[in-house]
Amino acid sequence: MTDPISPTRFRPDAELLSLSDLGPEERRDRIIELLAAHDRLPVGELARRFSTSEDSIRRDLRRLEAEGRIRRVHGAVLPVAVISPSFSEREGLHVAEKRRIAAEVVSRLRDGETVSIGGGTTAVEVARALSPQRRLTIVTTAPAVAMVLAERPLIETILVGGRLDAPTGTVTGARAVAAFADLRADRALITACGIDPGLGLTVSRHEEAFVLRAMIDAAASVLIAATADKLATTSAHRIAPLGRCDGLITGAVADPDVVAAIRGIGLAVTLV
Repeated sequence: MTDPISPTRFRPDAELLSLSDLGPEERRDRIIELLAAHDRLPVGELARRFSTSEDSIRRDLRRLEAEGRIRRVHGAVLPVAVISPSFSEREGLHVAEKRRIAAEVVSRLRDGETVSIGGGTTAVEVARALSPQRRLTIVTTAPAVAMVLAERPLIETILVGGRLDAPTGTVTGARAVAAFADLRADRALITACGIDPGLGLTVSRHEEAFVLRAMIDAAASVLIAATADKLATTSAHRIAPLGRCDGLITGAVADPDVVAAIRGIGLAVTLV
């Protein structure tokens, strides 16, 4: 994925000087072409690019979204999410970054705490980073996390029951949601598919969203752990606004403008 586009990089060139002469349909087609190259397009920059008003651009974006060709977020437009790679494929992505994130997460956990952990490859790295000497209670929806923790006898591991959702590698369904109704965790660790300043935390699977909402509701504090490529992206199902969370740990390669926007809503961001 390419980095989110910035105003200094988003300049008309000789080939595109005639964009102001395009009709609405041609303009929408060109927006799709630009989106394929840049992944994220700010509304204001699109208006300047096409020498038109932001209202006109928003009308174009509403039309494109209705056609299922783009996804709108606060102040920008994103491509429709592609099919996610499998769990095993994701394990091989951004490995060094995930390990740095995991080390920072583990450094914040205190012995005696009850911690809820969702699924995902970053969550598995957190489990691997925990020393066998740590004394914690871990409640998880991810069998892969539980299997790693099984080798740490001083950690009490509670695997939530329910239906296994193969694409996410997590347990979902009514039983999983109900399990968190009887829990009060010190922390919840969330590794979402998408983190956007406007739309908050999102995931691609609706049943996983229900479980993660329950996990957040049952926690005294919420920590997000996600690689930098998750920032300024969205998936179909909202979990929570970023204001409900207490911190974000992500990679040092994160886009500075996006980090500034997240910090601007009051969320502490740690870059590793």
